[in-house]
Amino acid sequence: MFDKLLSLNRKIQKQDIKKALKYAPSRDKANIIKSIEMNNTNDFISMHSGRGCDISQAIPLIIHIVTKCESLEKAIELNALVGGDSADRALIIGMLFAWSNVPIKWEKHLFREEKIK
Repeated sequence: MFDKLLSLNRKIQKQDIKKALKYAPSRDKANIIKSIEMNNTNDFISMHSGRGCDISQAIPLIIHIVTKCESLEKAIELNALVGGDSADRALIIGMLFAWSNVPIKWEKHLFREEKIK
């Protein structure tokens, strides 16, 4: 599923998830569908996901966050607020946004060249 999504090389949209759903593991499809449909993040987490690092919890939550946020910055903020295994989820969230629209204030820290003393 992720291979299909990442090949688009742009921020992933709901319709992209729906098209790629046929490649998702069957055990996760129902929760991924709910991740797109539900708007309330806390309700989604308590009913269909979780905050842990288990792949069956992380993937639906990542899809939920990506489809609910218009910018990488908002997605990373929401991911951090959710808590749990946010660092690993953030890596995949960044990939699904194709690193589009990285805030300028982040670029100074992400892409700076440091001199080694």
